[in-house]
Amino acid sequence: MTAFIDRIVDFFKLIVQPKVVSIVALASGALTFLPPAALESMRLAAVVEEISPWPSLFFLGCVSGLIVHFVCWAVPLAKRWNQKRNLRVDRIERLGNLTTDEKALLAGFVRNNTREQTLPHSHGVVSELTRVGVIRVATLPNSDGALLAAITASFVINEWAWQHLNEHSEILEGVEQLRSRRVHGDEGLVRG
Repeated sequence: MTAFIDRIVDFFKLIVQPKVVSIVALASGALTFLPPAALESMRLAAVVEEISPWPSLFFLGCVSGLIVHFVCWAVPLAKRWNQKRNLRVDRIERLGNLTTDEKALLAGFVRNNTREQTLPHSHGVVSELTRVGVIRVATLPNSDGALLAAITASFVINEWAWQHLNEHSEILEGVEQLRSRRVHGDEGLVRG
């Protein structure tokens, strides 16, 4: 059944050109809804009397086509907006469920008022925050063979996370005691 409906919608998409259909809808609507005196002044009253039901049918068909066109345009737009909204809600919910190590890492961004840090890209906390979209890689490691470049990369906190963490500092409460703890393994590139 849905395949049949999809075919009908596709057919309407092909035949419904909004500009043309709008003009036909206006013309047929004028012939249908204008008062008889206005039709007399344009000398169209006799023509309308002769083709009486057709302007109304054209008007209904054109308005229906325009509605289908609008729905076919609006539904995907609404779906994309809803997906973005759901993703944002999920991400903000994720910020509310941070582990202490994740809080310590993100506290370094907020406390130092910096959007970028050099972090080891193979560390579990860094990998998880990158996976969920809280931080992202700003630059890839250097390919010049340097050991430090091979194990670290520059990471940037995403705008939505930066704003949310700055507006809701209570998320990172209780991290001050972790200031001296090394979050990133033996080399501890970012310390509180």
